[in-house]
Amino acid sequence: MTLHLYELSPAIKQLLDLMEEEGKGGTDWTASLDELEGLFTDKAVGLAKLVNTWEAEVTAYENEMKRLGAHRTAAQNKIAWAKQYLKGNMQDAGIDHVKGDVVDIKLQNTAPGVIVEDESLVPMAYKSGTVSLPWSEIEKKELADVAEMSISKKGILDDFAESGIAVPGARVEKSQYVRIR
Repeated sequence: MTLHLYELSPAIKQLLDLMEEEGKGGTDWTASLDELEGLFTDKAVGLAKLVNTWEAEVTAYENEMKRLGAHRTAAQNKIAWAKQYLKGNMQDAGIDHVKGDVVDIKLQNTAPGVIVEDESLVPMAYKSGTVSLPWSEIEKKELADVAEMSISKKGILDDFAESGIAVPGARVEKSQYVRIR
């Protein structure tokens, strides 16, 4: 009969308890104890070897992920370069649409975006702050010293769309990208 590791642990403990109860004058259980401990050792070593194998697999998977990640990055860089190259040449030639038999290429306008050039020039109406402190620290601190400032690009964009007036320290920019279908 083959015992599992989880069965060997209590068997060894029971045998040790029995030997302790009987004392030196009782039955000699040493051979049985040696056999159980040997079985336990074999099972434990086998399991440890399995763990080592799994750890090696994890390392191999991590290395393969890094290798594939490098290939993915290289492919993404090639795509970005090709699209930028195509966009530049289409803009230079004044062509905004190329119709092929398999692909359709268009220059598309992006939604307007805000570029903050100088935060200090942006009016306070577009600035907000976030503070993250334990509640016990709130009363002890000057909040401006610990606040993280952010600028509402959406607010700048909305006001520019309404009035057409530029906000100091920021500019609204439109650009184009290549769409391939």
